[in-house]
Amino acid sequence: MNAETLKYYSCPKMQEKIREVMGKWQTGDRGYHREYRYFVAVSDVWKRHKTEYIACFFSKRGITVYLITTALLRLPFPIDPRNPDRGLWGMVDWSVFSEDKRVLNDGRLHLSFGSSEYIEGSPELALLKTLAHQWGIEIEAEK
Repeated sequence: MNAETLKYYSCPKMQEKIREVMGKWQTGDRGYHREYRYFVAVSDVWKRHKTEYIACFFSKRGITVYLITTALLRLPFPIDPRNPDRGLWGMVDWSVFSEDKRVLNDGRLHLSFGSSEYIEGSPELALLKTLAHQWGIEIEAEK
């Protein structure tokens, strides 16, 4: 994941909308721990005293770690084959796109929202930019 993609995921308003759409954590969900800078895949979820916890295997160290879910950014899959509505593709309101404006070309994704166009080498980033536009969220540009 590049810095720009992480910037979109790190935006509090984006996380709020993503959490709203995804609902509760599920086994197999992806997350990113900002403080420790590592990615996790959820292997178990449980709640104790109103606090939600997850267990995840940390492959770099070969250990299972236990985390409070609020410490993680939610990272939906670009396309979730098990539950399509929880993936980035499923979150997009495709009714605002015309068929000829959704183009996969040379491995790049081309999406248009009225006068806004997103052409990215990363489908994940193109979908994040599309969702930010759809939800009316402005992501601060690098200074």
